[in-house]
Amino acid sequence: MHEVRTESLRQKKHATAQILDFQDEYEKYITAPIMPSIKDARKWWLESTQQLDYPNLSIMALDLLSIPAMSAEPERLFSRAKVTITDRRNKLGIRMIQAIESLKSWLGGQVLASWGRETI
Repeated sequence: MHEVRTESLRQKKHATAQILDFQDEYEKYITAPIMPSIKDARKWWLESTQQLDYPNLSIMALDLLSIPAMSAEPERLFSRAKVTITDRRNKLGIRMIQAIESLKSWLGGQVLASWGRETI
């Protein structure tokens, strides 16, 4: 039983040390001079210097900076789908919703307009 407590205490000390290391890393980053010449944050965090100086922060920064920005088109798609899927049409299958949304997109764009001219 004493060995279990000792191991648990070691794990807690290790976790506390990791938290303190991370806080020290953050403090070091916050107090570092600002570099206005940096244009690409991802490239800066990918440099080996930053990865050595800020190992945890560089991982977190790269994780966050690697998330692609969301365009407005998916937002519009969800808004249009909300009109398609109403209380009366809530049992539509995924394939039917995809087909309807594709047709709505084509009708709103040039795909069907140009297709219609070719077939006439």
